[in-house]
Amino acid sequence: MSGESGAFEKVQARLRHVPLKRRITFTVTVYLLATAVMVVAGWRVATLVRSNRAEVIKLHERVQSLSNMKHNVELLQVLGNAYLTSGETVLPMRVRAALKNIETTLALVIPDSEVLDKEPLRLHLSVNGFMEAFEGATVVNGRITEVYWGDFLIPAQRISARLAALSRDPVRAPDGVARAILRAETAFTQARLDVQAFQTSSVGMSPDKAQAALYGVSTQVAAIRQRVGKGDVAAGLEGVASDLNAAEQALMHLTRLFEQRRLLSESNVQMYGRAMINSAGRLSEGLARREVEIQNALDRRLWVTMEMTAGSAFVLLLLGLVANHVIVRSIRDPILRLNAAMHEISEGNWDLFIAPDAGSDEIAEMSRTLVGFKRNALRLREMEVEKREALSREKEETERALEKLDQAHHEIQVLNDRLSEENLRLGMEIDVSRRLQDMLLPRSEELAVIPALDIAAFMEPATEVGGDYYDVLQDGDGGCITIGDVTGHGLESGVVMLMAQSAVRALVLAEEHNLPRLLDVLNRTMFQTIHRMGGEKNLSFTLLDYRPYEGDALAVERTASGRLTVVGQHESVLILRHSGDMEEIDTLPLGLPLGLVENIAEYTEVATTDLYSGDLVVLYSDGITEAASTDGRLFGIEGLRAELLRHRGKRVDEIKDGVIHAVRRHIGLATVYDDMTLLVIRQK
Repeated sequence: MSGESGAFEKVQARLRHVPLKRRITFTVTVYLLATAVMVVAGWRVATLVRSNRAEVIKLHERVQSLSNMKHNVELLQVLGNAYLTSGETVLPMRVRAALKNIETTLALVIPDSEVLDKEPLRLHLSVNGFMEAFEGATVVNGRITEVYWGDFLIPAQRISARLAALSRDPVRAPDGVARAILRAETAFTQARLDVQAFQTSSVGMSPDKAQAALYGVSTQVAAIRQRVGKGDVAAGLEGVASDLNAAEQALMHLTRLFEQRRLLSESNVQMYGRAMINSAGRLSEGLARREVEIQNALDRRLWVTMEMTAGSAFVLLLLGLVANHVIVRSIRDPILRLNAAMHEISEGNWDLFIAPDAGSDEIAEMSRTLVGFKRNALRLREMEVEKREALSREKEETERALEKLDQAHHEIQVLNDRLSEENLRLGMEIDVSRRLQDMLLPRSEELAVIPALDIAAFMEPATEVGGDYYDVLQDGDGGCITIGDVTGHGLESGVVMLMAQSAVRALVLAEEHNLPRLLDVLNRTMFQTIHRMGGEKNLSFTLLDYRPYEGDALAVERTASGRLTVVGQHESVLILRHSGDMEEIDTLPLGLPLGLVENIAEYTEVATTDLYSGDLVVLYSDGITEAASTDGRLFGIEGLRAELLRHRGKRVDEIKDGVIHAVRRHIGLATVYDDMTLLVIRQK
């Protein structure tokens, strides 16, 4: 008993160096293996039973398949011989069908070739030999067809054509020669029939008759050639003789091919056919014996498998019980000792000595952790004192940092004050520019300076100073209406706009009525001024010159009230007739943006139209049509047209207010990115 106890302690000590996970995994694995062995055993037994049944059925099917082997082999031999002797094109399909049946049967037999000696291999080789002879015959038959239709028939056709031509041409051939050629033609026709009969013969008819016929034609042609001497007939007969020689060579080639096909039929096919029949018979007998042997072997394998699986499962279960007992003891005993030590420490016994655990598993690691825990508890007291000292030092450093932050805050406040003063100065400058722009735009009473027109205007910059521009100038009973848009917006765009307005007023007051000339002078002025500023601005600009029809000389047979002349490139000019029809003047071909190039005279054109009482003329900037909603949709030219049609019966200021209200409603909470300008003009 003491010896067994000592051995048990040694085993337990060794297990202490194995991790707990591995010990538990080993125990569970043993039980799982035992269970798996029993499951596999049952599955294996069931599989063997099914396998035995399948093997028996399979063997029976092989025997049944081989019973038809001899019939297929005989059929293959008969069909092959028939094809070798006749060359009939339908027979290869039947030969290949018989071969496929034989190969299907061989596929069932070849896996057992080792047991059945070499019979499947012999049969397979015999079939391959037969098919090689068959394929060789196929090649020979194909070559016979090629030689006949190519090497023989082509020169034969040329011979017939030449003889027919010579016999029917009395100019080139005298009567006696022509009759001789006609007889040669008749003889050659018979010779062709003899060669054709030889080529299509199913028994390989001797070619002697065909050769004799061709030789007779050659003799006749040679005699005719001696009579005619030289000339076209002689040349034609030489061609006939050359073609006859080629036809004779082709006939000799056909004779050799027929002999080759006969040798294949008499040697290989019969030899391989007998070999196939003998191998099929021996193979059928061998499979019957094999069926009995396999049945007995399957039964023996089933019983051996059942005995081995049952024994293996028993051994594994016994091993699992022993391993479970040993492993559980190797885990339980050290855990109980460690639990007692932890209880003493929890009671305050910090002086308790914990012996180092000799193991290397997780429990030994826990005991070493407990010793470390004791050391760390004593170290915590020392760390507490060090922490207080560190906090005191951090407090002093924080106070010094706060002093530096106060100093930096004071410096930032001084900079903010300076920035506020600079912003105030810039704001005053921008306010002056904006007020100057507002002062230069026409006032409400100035919009009525043209007696025949009612005018309403609206302009709103996107920033403090805008780049849009419009003006109304009186010139006699008529006047000029201008609209423009400087690229971009802001202070620089506003300055360019003010310069353009001043220049236009100066030119109109100087009574410059040549509109292309006016536009060219204005462009040169703007180009030079913008170039001097060093900027890259330009101005889209359109001028409308209005003249009323007055006096009998101008009003004869007219119903229009006035004439409108348009020059310069800007947005299109919309004209809403009193009848409700909408017209549009495209200003794109009427000029170029001002200040873009120095000379625009060659690009300037003029458009004119009559105005009738109640007609509306609408001018606008792209800030109206390109106003975007929060989802990115533009108000567009169609939106502007729709609003004009909706309010066309109202006063011009009401129409203007209705359009602007629709634009603001479309924009909603979105940002306005461009200046908006709108002029509504009505012919009284």
